[in-house]
Amino acid sequence: MNIVKRMQEEKKVRKYEAIVLDYVESGGRMYICTGDYSFYKIVRYALERAGIEPRSCCGEVGEYDKVVALAEKFARKSKQTLVVFLERQIGKQSFVKTLKVLKKFYGDKVKVIVTSDEIPREEIILIHEVGADNVIVKPISAKSLIEKIAFSIKPDNKLQVLIKRSKQLVEEGNLEDAQKIAEKVMEAKPDSVAGFLLMGDIYKEQDEFDKAKDMYTSASKSEDLFIEPLLKLVELAEDTGDTDAKLDYLSRLDKLSPLNYERKIEIGETYLDQDRME
Repeated sequence: MNIVKRMQEEKKVRKYEAIVLDYVESGGRMYICTGDYSFYKIVRYALERAGIEPRSCCGEVGEYDKVVALAEKFARKSKQTLVVFLERQIGKQSFVKTLKVLKKFYGDKVKVIVTSDEIPREEIILIHEVGADNVIVKPISAKSLIEKIAFSIKPDNKLQVLIKRSKQLVEEGNLEDAQKIAEKVMEAKPDSVAGFLLMGDIYKEQDEFDKAKDMYTSASKSEDLFIEPLLKLVELAEDTGDTDAKLDYLSRLDKLSPLNYERKIEIGETYLDQDRME
């Protein structure tokens, strides 16, 4: 690596370390739910490199139920975001139920980074689909780990800040202001998948279902392996009673993420709704 490239790399690392340091100093906390002590050590090392005392902000738990209880306690006391490192499997237990509980009750107040040894691509897609904010495939370097944390707790650029604000406005029911911001996103990046999804959500809330479908379809064409547009299309088809379209989207999702057994059940139920017993 030449000197210029090394300096650029070090500048980027310092930027991410500064984001994490600011997060901790403003009350941010992390919990590591794992049976892998070596991963806990690399987190501690990464924090120390960033000038952070690990004991001041980072705890370790070995059971999924305990991390849910800790998240509930943190959410009551703090307005800051909590970062949870969640091992994909501890003993014979899977992370899925815990992730769904954390996201259902705390949403973006808890950022969940799922950790795992090397796994197939289909597994990674499923992890994102059930709600993970990020995935770490071990082993990982301290630099890459800090980068993952920084990406999880803070949008990387102005466009992502606009997207986050527009989503908040949609949730609050302020569709007019949400649309203004979404249009700014589309002006800045006409092929933005997030922009298409935002516009689709806004049109759906306004009962303009055809326009919503156009936006979600555009999003699905922009990114072949991105499943969220198809999930949105499934919801829209269900809301409008179009079971044929719903089956089509569910089947496409099943090809992208074949390990989601709940979707296979939903496909079967949709066939039953159409009296297609075979």
